Amino acid sequence: MLGRLLLWKLRRQTQSAAAKLLQISEDMPLPSQPDARRHVKWRNPSAYTVWTSPAVYRVCWFGFLIFHAACGAHYAAAALMYKEIHGSLFGYNLEILAIGLGRSNDSLLAGIMTFLAALHCLAILAMAMCSLMHRRFVYWIPDSELPRPKALRVATEAPSELRQLRCLLRLSFIIFGRTGFFGIENPQFVTLFLVQELIQAILRAHQASILAMFVPELQIVRLFVGLVFLQCWFIPVVHRMCGNAPGHERLCYILSDITMGFITTILIPTMLAVPFAKQYDVNVKNFPTYLYELSDWYALMISDFQRIIVTSWLDLFARIVMAVSILISVQDAKILLRAEESKIHAAVSTIKTLSVYPTSPTSVDLARSPVISPHRLKRLFHSALNAMIMGVGVVVLVLHIRAEARGDVESCVLPVRPWTSSRPGCAFLLINCTMNRIHGSTDEMVEILSNVDAHSLQVFNVASCPRLQMPPIIQDFRHLATIRLIRSRVIDWGTEAALTAEYHPRVTAVTMHHVEMPDGTLPPGLLCPRFPPNLRMIQLYSTNVMVLPPTLSSVWPMGMLFLYEFNGLTKVPEVIFKMSFLVLSLAGNQLTEYPPEGLYLPWMMYLDLSGNPLTTLPEVPAAAVKQLGLPPVGAIDLSATKLQYLPSWSTGLRPRVLGAHTPLCSRIVAGEPTNVTVDCTTWDGVGQGKMG
Repeated sequence: MLGRLLLWKLRRQTQSAAAKLLQISEDMPLPSQPDARRHVKWRNPSAYTVWTSPAVYRVCWFGFLIFHAACGAHYAAAALMYKEIHGSLFGYNLEILAIGLGRSNDSLLAGIMTFLAALHCLAILAMAMCSLMHRRFVYWIPDSELPRPKALRVATEAPSELRQLRCLLRLSFIIFGRTGFFGIENPQFVTLFLVQELIQAILRAHQASILAMFVPELQIVRLFVGLVFLQCWFIPVVHRMCGNAPGHERLCYILSDITMGFITTILIPTMLAVPFAKQYDVNVKNFPTYLYELSDWYALMISDFQRIIVTSWLDLFARIVMAVSILISVQDAKILLRAEESKIHAAVSTIKTLSVYPTSPTSVDLARSPVISPHRLKRLFHSALNAMIMGVGVVVLVLHIRAEARGDVESCVLPVRPWTSSRPGCAFLLINCTMNRIHGSTDEMVEILSNVDAHSLQVFNVASCPRLQMPPIIQDFRHLATIRLIRSRVIDWGTEAALTAEYHPRVTAVTMHHVEMPDGTLPPGLLCPRFPPNLRMIQLYSTNVMVLPPTLSSVWPMGMLFLYEFNGLTKVPEVIFKMSFLVLSLAGNQLTEYPPEGLYLPWMMYLDLSGNPLTTLPEVPAAAVKQLGLPPVGAIDLSATKLQYLPSWSTGLRPRVLGAHTPLCSRIVAGEPTNVTVDCTTWDGVGQGKMG
C-alpha cells in the first residue's frame, strides 16, 4: 500500500514539472516572421498529434486534394449516370430485370450522389481558400483562429439568423470537433472506431457476397475479398504494435479505413463501369442493339450492374455509411498531421505530449486491484471487438475459398461463385450438344442443369441439339433473363417446362435461330396463359414455324418486340393484326403484299419489311385516312425489296420510309424527279436479328 502511494506521488510530481516546463515554453518568443500570416500557431497540440517534416506535410496536402477530386468525380459521374438512366430505354431494361431500386428512385439516388460530390468539392475549396489566405498549406482555419466552444454560446438578444448559425456551429463542434463525438481526440475514439469498423466489416462482407454471386471477374472478386480480410486483421495488429504511440495508432486506423473505403466503394465499381460507359450510346440512351444479341456481353452486363448501381436499400445504406466514414476519416487525418516549423515546435510538442497523455494504471496495478477497473473493462471490450472484426474477416475468406473450391460447371461460359450455395454458380450457361456428346434429352439436360446454382443463372443457351427436350427443371431458375436456342430440333417443350410469370418473372427475351419446332408451330412452353409479363422480345429466325395459334393475342403481352424473320412466309398470319407491338419485323420472308390493317397496329414504332419481294405498300382508302388519319407507325423499312413506287398517303414526312437497295431509290439516285420522301442511304442489313 505504501509503495503504491509513493508511486502515485511520483507521478504527480512529474506532471507538475512537465506543466511548468510547458508554461515556460509557451512564453518563449518565437523567431520573427516577415509576415504574421505566414506563421500559424497551433493551439494545444495533444498526444495524438503526428508531427511531420514540411516536405511530407506538403505531399500529404496534395494527396488529400487529389483524393477529394477523385471521390468528387466518382460521385458526380454516379449522379449523372442515375439522371441518364431515369427515363431512358436502358433504365427500362434494368427495371424489367429487377436490377436497382427502380426508375422512380433514380432522382433520389442522383440527389444523394450529388450531395456526396458537393461535400468533396467543398473540402477542396476549403483547402485551397485557407491555404491562399494563410500563404501556406493548411487544411482548414488554424486552431488559433477558430472560436472556442464557449464563445459560441448564443445571446438571447442576438438575431435569429445568428443564433441559428451559432447553434449549427456548436452542434458541429459537438459532433465533428476534435473532442466531439466523432473527433480524433475524443477519449472514446478507439471504442467508437472499433464499433464502426465492426459494422463496416459486416456491410463489406455483405457486399463481397453480392460481388461473388454476380460478378464473373474473378480477380476483382479476389481483390475485394482479400482487402476485407486484410482490413479486419490489420486493425488488431496496429493496436498491438502502436499501442504506446496513440497518435500513430489512430493515424494508421484512419488511413487503413480511407484506403479500404476508397478501393471497395469507389475504385472497384469504377473499374466495372468504365467498359460499359465506353459502349453506351447517349443519342439513343441505350447500348447498341447488336450488343444485346451477344449472349456473353448480355450476361456480363446483367452481372456487373448488380455491383455498379445501388440494388437494394441495404446496399444504399452500406454505401452511404462508407462514404460518410471516408469523409470523417479524412478530416481526422488532417487534424492529426502537423508540420514541424522549428526545433522549438518539436520540443514543445514533446512536452505537451507528456502533459496531455492520460495516465492509466499499469498492468501490475490492474492485477492487484480487488475490483475490475473501467480501464480494464475498456481493454476487454476492445479485445472483444477486435476478435469479432477478425472473425468477420476469417468468415469472408473461408466462404470464398469454399466457393472457389467447388470448381466450375463444364458448360459454363461466365462462372460466378455464390457463397451460400452447395453448387457452382454460372451467369451464362451454354449447352452444346455436339461438344457434350449428347442429344438433348430430358435426362441429359437435367444432369447438367442440376449441377448449377439456380439463383445465379442469367443467360441460358442451347446449341446443336438433334433431339432437344426442354426439362421441367428449367422452372427452378427464377433469375433467368434470356433463353436462346441455336441450330437445334425441338422434340418436346411441354407445359411442365413452360415459361410462366411465377417461375420466370425476370425473363425478357426468347430467341430461336435455325430451330425446327414440332408440327411447325409454337410449342406449349411458350403459350402458357400465365405468360411472363416482362418477356418483351421473341425472335423466330429461320425456323419452320409457319403458323401462329389464334390464342396468341390473349397470351403474349402488349408492346412486344416480335422478330419473325426468314421463315418463308408468303402471308402475314391473321393473329398478328389482333396484337400490338413496339417493333414488328417480318424481314427476309416471301411476302408480296402487306395488308393495310397492319399499318394501324397500336403502339407500333417500327415495321421492318426489308428483304421481301414487295413492290409497294398498300393503298389506304381515303375514308380510312379521314377517319383514322395517316398510319401512326414511326418508320417502315423497305430496304432490299422490289419497291417500285409508294402510295399517295406516304408523300409526307411520317412515316419515315427506308428504301436503300430498291429500284425506286436507284431511280431517285439517278436523278428521276419524285414527290415522295425516301431515305435511300441508311442501310444496316436485312432484319433485326442479324447476329446469331
